[in-house]
Amino acid sequence: MKRSFILIIAAIALLTACKDKKQTEEVKQVKSAAERTSLQENHLLGAVKEVIDSKYMVYPTPDGTDSLVFFATSHDFYNEKGWLCGNVVTDAQNDTISYTHISFDEKGHVTLRELFDKKGVRREHSEYKYDKKGYRVQERTYIMDSLVREQTCTNDPQGNVEQVAVTEGKEHYYLKNTNNNNGLPVRIDWFTNSSCTTPYMQSDLEYDNKGNVINRSVTLNNRSVEYYHAQYNEKGHLLKEVYQRSVPENLVEISTNYSKHDSHGNWTYQENSRNDIHHFVIKREIIYFK
Repeated sequence: MKRSFILIIAAIALLTACKDKKQTEEVKQVKSAAERTSLQENHLLGAVKEVIDSKYMVYPTPDGTDSLVFFATSHDFYNEKGWLCGNVVTDAQNDTISYTHISFDEKGHVTLRELFDKKGVRREHSEYKYDKKGYRVQERTYIMDSLVREQTCTNDPQGNVEQVAVTEGKEHYYLKNTNNNNGLPVRIDWFTNSSCTTPYMQSDLEYDNKGNVINRSVTLNNRSVEYYHAQYNEKGHLLKEVYQRSVPENLVEISTNYSKHDSHGNWTYQENSRNDIHHFVIKREIIYFK
């Protein structure tokens, strides 16, 4: 996906999760942005310990059917408080492609996220800082030893993010969000600097009664460029997601269907299509704490 989409998703994730969330022994769905753990951000229900996603690329065959060809496995590890603490990506021969290690301080705050290649060389890492209340206020991302991104957060008294200043290479921009009563952003505005009053990009978000994003639209210079919709059933189980991107000479629609779920309501089978062409399938295994 193009860099603009990655920046938008990263910014939305930051604005909904910049504070290190309050930890609880029981993992449950919450509405407040400042209380969400990694499990809730990733739509995972129950005391999840490990998530193993096996990805298969889809190729058409001469008889008109689809053939699934194994691509890679992504293995996430969570601690008992609902925080992601590591990831390993392996190929068809079960050889490691990359792995991520996440470090915590004595209070449970994420302090360091490191990405290593198959040879064990650290390729990327992010460092995090917190204020006296335990709210995340700064994040720095490096590729090798070069700083590529720095963002500084301003939080409200409950720890929900209100503003973010971002420096990415020579590019500087400033985000400001409008939160609802649960601390969830219902509007995010992008400015070229903190003194600007007119945003160059906006995102409007709508949630269901469980705090899940069900609609998100993005406009750039007053032109609609992105739209996202998610469908959940009455139990809060994710059923479908649709993402549309419209930029000059490049119209993309990505549709993701979740047709199988386990007893906790977490999806175990995902089908992804791009512009109505079957793209890939993910088969998921989830291991829970007993």
